[in-house]
Amino acid sequence: MRSLHRSAIAAVAMVMVLVQVAAAQSLEQLPADTLAVLKIKNIRQASDKVNNLLNTLGVAQMAGIEDPLAMVKGEMGVENGLNEDGEVVFAYVDPSKTGGDEEKSMLLLLPVSDYQAFVSNFEGATTEGTVSVVKIGNDNDDSYVAKWGDYAAISPLKELVATAPAANLAVVDAMSKDAGSSDAIFYANIEKLRPILMPQIQEAKTAAIAEMQKNLSADAGQQQYAPVAKSAATQAFAVIEAFLNDSDAAAIGVNLTDAGIAVNVIADFKAGSYLGKAMASSKGTDEPLVTALPAGEYLVYGGLATDSQAIADVLIDLVTPVVNSLGEVKAYTGVQPQQLMAT
Repeated sequence: MRSLHRSAIAAVAMVMVLVQVAAAQSLEQLPADTLAVLKIKNIRQASDKVNNLLNTLGVAQMAGIEDPLAMVKGEMGVENGLNEDGEVVFAYVDPSKTGGDEEKSMLLLLPVSDYQAFVSNFEGATTEGTVSVVKIGNDNDDSYVAKWGDYAAISPLKELVATAPAANLAVVDAMSKDAGSSDAIFYANIEKLRPILMPQIQEAKTAAIAEMQKNLSADAGQQQYAPVAKSAATQAFAVIEAFLNDSDAAAIGVNLTDAGIAVNVIADFKAGSYLGKAMASSKGTDEPLVTALPAGEYLVYGGLATDSQAIADVLIDLVTPVVNSLGEVKAYTGVQPQQLMAT
């Protein structure tokens, strides 16, 4: 009996490990140059949970959605070969690695129980080697499909699916648990996005400040506030730049329950970076965050616990240049910027 008990525990543990491994495998099949990912853990369960939530909110009839999965399958024309208990992964791949076509650098992994039956869903499908050419739903453009293990890899670009990637996406350890357990998770590969987004952020900042100064200069009564406006805009963009520079990955995990939608936001910061040190010095809590709310039904609620000093230090660094710029405003009299900071 004792041996049977140990075997049962070992079996349960093995199942839990296999579930985590399977969850990781779907993401690990993606190319290393993947920039962003949306993964749904179990499409049948997710569909049922969405339907239950819509019914709870009383909008299912209004939305006309009784079975979200059935609706999507109908739109795509997919009735056969789909594994409804599997994961769906939608990925956006670095366009510079796929010929520069930003609109087509997309990859969809659909779980299949029978790949050939899945391809047969698409009338007029043709196969060239390992890649099938199909038209999905009402789309007149060709899509390319290939078998990647237990998945059908689909993309508007043939080269994205023709061969499984030699180098795969590596999810940072801090997010592997959420990637495996969340009903749905959006994962941003900041390390790969950084060199793409930073020049765009810099360009947007230059354009925004130039436009702001142009508008203020056109109004004699507002010209004096140009330094403050420029400083505020600069600091706003600095927040975005700091996040891109200091982090390597970010994710938003979503879990659907009978009680509602639970959202978990995670970021992985570089050790020793400005934001990394600020986050490391902050202290959260594992205590309930909404115990002070009176009993009742809420549409949206949430809580936050952190070390106030860490947040205060970041905010002071953020607003100090803006407050100091007030000294350049000719019409500003009476209170000095240092006095404002003290308050």
